Amino acid sequence: LSLGSDTRSEAVAAAITAATSKGVYIVSSSGNTANTDVTYPANDASNDTTTLGQYSVSVGSVDASDKKSSFSTYGVT
Repeated sequence: LSLGSDTRSEAVAAAITAATSKGVYIVSSSGNTANTDVTYPANDASNDTTTLGQYSVSVGSVDASDKKSSFSTYGVT
């Protein structure tokens, strides 16, 4: 599943919480904006139990040469 947004979604947060409570590990896209502005849910920074950072890893994109894709959001490494 690939999804992203500029804003936090309570429905997505609830789904993340439900999935992780069943042992599912969440892998989320950092985005496709070619900058450091990682999108939600990868950038969830709320101070509650649905904070994505405690449940997942965020991934970007590489090209055929194993270099960061020109469009990939790269965030903090």
